[in-house]
Amino acid sequence: MKSGISSILSVLALAAAFSSCEKEMVQLTFGEDDKAIRIVPEIASAYSKTNPVADGKETEFNEGDMIALICDTRHVTFRLGSKDWAPTDNYYLRWTDSPKTYSAFYPASESSVSFGNFELPTSQRTADRLASSDYMTCTLENVQRNAEGKLRLSMQRQMAMVCLDLSGVETGKRVQGMRVWTSTGFTEGKPNAERMYVSPYTVAPNDGLTGQNGTKYIAIVVPTAADASSDFISFNYDGKDYVLTGVPALQSGHRYEMKLNLAGTVSIGTPTVNPWDEGVGVIPGGDASKVSTASYFVKPQSSGNADGLSWENAMGMTEFLNFIKQKNATQAESDENAALANGRNFYFMAGTYPVSPIKVEYSGFASRVTFNVYGGYSVSSTGTDISKRDIEANETIFDGNGTVRFVTLGNQVEPTFDGITFKSLKSVGDGCITIAAGGSGDSRVNFTNCKFKSCTGSGAADNAQMPVILIWKGMARFNNVLFDECRAEKGVRGLIRLGGGDSRAYMNACRFVKCTWGGGGYGLIAHLNQSAGNLCMHNVTFTGNDEGCSAQGVVNGWGGVLIASSTLVSSNNSPVVRLDAQEGTGSLAVNSILMGEKYDSSPVLELSGTGRLKSCGGNLFVGKRTFTSFTSAENDEVYDTFSAAATARGFVKGSVGTEKYLWNGTTDFTKLTKEEVRAAIKSYSNTYTGKLYAGSTEVYDGAKAGEDFLNWLDSINAFDADCYGNARNASAFWPGSYQGQ
Repeated sequence: MKSGISSILSVLALAAAFSSCEKEMVQLTFGEDDKAIRIVPEIASAYSKTNPVADGKETEFNEGDMIALICDTRHVTFRLGSKDWAPTDNYYLRWTDSPKTYSAFYPASESSVSFGNFELPTSQRTADRLASSDYMTCTLENVQRNAEGKLRLSMQRQMAMVCLDLSGVETGKRVQGMRVWTSTGFTEGKPNAERMYVSPYTVAPNDGLTGQNGTKYIAIVVPTAADASSDFISFNYDGKDYVLTGVPALQSGHRYEMKLNLAGTVSIGTPTVNPWDEGVGVIPGGDASKVSTASYFVKPQSSGNADGLSWENAMGMTEFLNFIKQKNATQAESDENAALANGRNFYFMAGTYPVSPIKVEYSGFASRVTFNVYGGYSVSSTGTDISKRDIEANETIFDGNGTVRFVTLGNQVEPTFDGITFKSLKSVGDGCITIAAGGSGDSRVNFTNCKFKSCTGSGAADNAQMPVILIWKGMARFNNVLFDECRAEKGVRGLIRLGGGDSRAYMNACRFVKCTWGGGGYGLIAHLNQSAGNLCMHNVTFTGNDEGCSAQGVVNGWGGVLIASSTLVSSNNSPVVRLDAQEGTGSLAVNSILMGEKYDSSPVLELSGTGRLKSCGGNLFVGKRTFTSFTSAENDEVYDTFSAAATARGFVKGSVGTEKYLWNGTTDFTKLTKEEVRAAIKSYSNTYTGKLYAGSTEVYDGAKAGEDFLNWLDSINAFDADCYGNARNASAFWPGSYQGQ
């Protein structure tokens, strides 16, 4: 593109034209080119930008901030690094001999090209979102290069700041859902007529909670003339929605401080008006969206005022579900709900909690919303004491009563359930628990020290193959989880179903006992639909389950399977592992016991398709083998029947209930070391799955699935003990999920 205004060069462009006699062509770079335009952003007042978290740096931009510089049809976006502002890509502007006109605006993105247009963020609850609302512009006409070669940008603030100080709140009550109404932004330099509300930056009072007396709400809004008839703020207090009308005149570059008093008649005081930079200092609070980090307490029946802030004022199950569930709302409301739930701990007292189906989703939120649900607290707990915890003695039961499912986890969520018994859930129209992220998000769930007891996946004649755990897109991680007396009705594809290529399930120290199947399905533990995802197991025990059904495999499917230090036993005529996997799925087994127990003719492996199950050694295979090609490792032990294994190795079944498999005889077989098992796990690679995305953000790489699984196992110290808590010998891992005799 040619222009008579300002020259723009690629950082990588070769500048041979500057000297035709050079032996080597010279490469221009921004850092070396003395004609490159460098910027020095300043502001017309002492307060540089909205900087709510940088105490003592009120006149500074933050590293990573971006400003767009425009000259006619050309534009460059600058980002602040550790020292200076530099272009974000391979292009920069150069000084020319004739005067030019430059325009700049903040905040910018790498694709910012339009001066005078600004869309105000609907949520300002976090520090970065508040800062990104502080719209500033600058226009410089007839500028020529000065002696220092720098373009000084005198940035003018285009926005106004509204600060509300809350008072008159009754003890035990709180304001929620605060919103400030304003224009949607600017178009061609003029405020838009369309209005919306923004969720403000919220600062809790000292030693208090947001919504109590002393709470401050800070919003950056578009300037406007006074308007007595338009909505100004709205909120909920004591179960009632309030909308206060009457927008004061708001000028750019000014701060408007007002008292919001709820005592008696709700009212807003006359604004105190100051220039934005005078007296404000740093916006207090330090942490963006400083909603209190207080935990919440839950009982089978709510008590006191049910705000959940102590055992005496505990939520009930209804209040808890309402807190976390998806609201049919705008993006701003969804973001506000996400910020309220993010990072929370919910402590559940012992007892039974009837569930009702809900969906939890925070689409569009910048990160996955994590919260923790802990069970096992004594009924004698008082105040905010969480020391009286015993998940066995103080069982916490989420009960479906044999008729209802529990939850669908959609975009941008990651709850952790710890010490919860899920009892009598039934998959009605969907999995008892479903993980189903959309294309633009990610969804995960963690189960730690949990039980699934008497839960039912409904069959084809009932509800279309819906299992106990259904993973359409996302990840479920199970650590020390028991599946006890669960059932998959006729036609259900496993207790756990991986329904798509974006589905993943990680398991450690999990046990499946006394589970039953209606027959005609595919997979007992799990079915990997078509080309579905990754199933990674370590220290998993599957023994003592239904002897009568004919489901096709303990593990069945088309995806990738990793079986490490696990004991998987088929008690009927089904194979242990049946794979119709695609090439590149990379399935492997290491240091495991895979056994067809009931009949000497029981198959242990059925492999077809282009994918294979690779042995990495240390395995015991017992049973008939049906496959096109499979080669055991040198240190595997392979027997056609259970009786042959028992004769050769003194191999016997443990007591009913524990279902351990004991080596009571010869023990001179080769044992793998801890590091050999770790290396095999790390080598698992499912290139068929490939990389998985939430929108344009990579969230998983199937080619590195083993490495990811290994990192998780390390984070929970999974190699220290077997499935039953017995210490592992790092120099000699016994095959299967049980260490020793």
